[in-house]
Amino acid sequence: MTKLNQLFTNPTDQRRGPNCGVTALAVSAGISFQKAWDTFRAINPRVYNNRWKGGTYPTDQAKALERLQIAFYNLPVEKTNLKNFVRDYTARDTVYMVTTGRHVQTVLNGHVIDQQGKKHIAEYWGRKKFVQTVRVIKEPFKYSNDAGGDTAPKPAKPLGITTNARQLMLF
Repeated sequence: MTKLNQLFTNPTDQRRGPNCGVTALAVSAGISFQKAWDTFRAINPRVYNNRWKGGTYPTDQAKALERLQIAFYNLPVEKTNLKNFVRDYTARDTVYMVTTGRHVQTVLNGHVIDQQGKKHIAEYWGRKKFVQTVRVIKEPFKYSNDAGGDTAPKPAKPLGITTNARQLMLF
């Protein structure tokens, strides 16, 4: 088993619920689930507020990777399902963050991780979903504990106050 396969696991502080984007970011970057959660909240506090359950948008996923300084690039893919993508497009020891419909999962060496855990592509429930966007992670598990501790940059917390003078005067 390669070192990448050992690092390719769900975060220890994983939560239940519809949080595939947060899980995919945490797995790809090697950070805790809470740090990935806080990163999304800092990127777009209007969308990812206190009522947010964990679903993310593809544009915000790219912003989160950039905020954590994880190098990636978008891979153009023809219309194909996830199983065929893994068979035809993936390279060995390369991590992919794949969006299928309204779901995001992370792929490495024929295995898929989402909030339900790690499965082989043949056993994965979403193997027939069509691939929409693919991000190839150049620096996978950059902040994993085995690579020197959870040293990911701390996201800027939204203050929850406004500096707009007109909004301050409307009370």
